[in-house]
Amino acid sequence: MPISDLAEIKDSTLRVDDDLELEAGVKLTGVFIKAKKLIIKSNSVLTDCKLFSDGVIRIGNDTTIKEDTILNAFRSISIGNKTIIDRDVFIGGMQSEKSQIVVGNNSVILYRSYLNTTRKISIGNNVGIGGYCLIFTHSA
Repeated sequence: MPISDLAEIKDSTLRVDDDLELEAGVKLTGVFIKAKKLIIKSNSVLTDCKLFSDGVIRIGNDTTIKEDTILNAFRSISIGNKTIIDRDVFIGGMQSEKSQIVVGNNSVILYRSYLNTTRKISIGNNVGIGGYCLIFTHSA
């Protein structure tokens, strides 16, 4: 369970079953994370947010997840490098064995967007999702 000496964890709860990896420069403040495995790459900043998965949660380098954001996907959560998830974003909803979110590199999901992860959502590199956007996957 390697946690870099240069990672900062304040007022946070990490409930990880198997493996935990936090690289140098990671800053977690007021974060709650529940997962089987957690990997957060260097210089990523998570502030006052919640992440839930019964699988792996992987956050890339130089990624930011802002306040009051919730990410919930049964299978896994994967956020690429240099990606920003803005405040009050909700990624989750009714969970199934297909619930999964994958976001590429250099992407952004803006303020108060809602992405339903009943089924897998895959967002590529260099993608911007505007504020207040709604994306549903109930039967697609």
